[in-house]
Amino acid sequence: MHTSISALDIYPNVRTLLGMIVGLALAHMLTQFARIIEFNRWRRLYWPHMVWAAFMLVYIIHFWWWQVRLSALPTWTFGVFAFIVFYALLVFLACTVVLPASLSDGRTTDDQSHYYARRGWFFGLVAAIYVVDVFDSLLKGSTFVASLGTEYYLRNGAYVLLALIATRTRNERYHQAFAVLAFAYQLAWIVRRYEVFG
Repeated sequence: MHTSISALDIYPNVRTLLGMIVGLALAHMLTQFARIIEFNRWRRLYWPHMVWAAFMLVYIIHFWWWQVRLSALPTWTFGVFAFIVFYALLVFLACTVVLPASLSDGRTTDDQSHYYARRGWFFGLVAAIYVVDVFDSLLKGSTFVASLGTEYYLRNGAYVLLALIATRTRNERYHQAFAVLAFAYQLAWIVRRYEVFG
């Protein structure tokens, strides 16, 4: 039997659970950044790694902001609920992979080695996030999807493709360029999309 629930009934629960997952991800990232500062004298930071960590920090905040549109869904099913939770969990996992606790406890001193050793997991998660994001946008309705324009699909496609390449290559220039361009574009998208200063 197919059962749907009105948004008025279910959305507060969805918002609470998403808030918990996003809160855990945000707390994890901030804790690891604080520990990096604390143990910095014993470690060699790798700047592309730190750019990706900053990228995920911004992504968490951005994720929480745009999920407010879920309140406009007229009905909810368990499948939709599970999908949204799965999306949030992907973001949380990407945060824990890019900045694991073991990397900031003083035992690991070489960020570059860690970055390349874990690139398959991290960039695989990044690619999955941008695929899932398309379906998340489709859930929000045709009007919302139309408002995103063609650039949205090109953006997500580019992130997926470039992330998949990053899982396979150890080319340092590629990883440096990808980190800078991905972070800069993400910030530009947020500013243009949400009129941060307007």
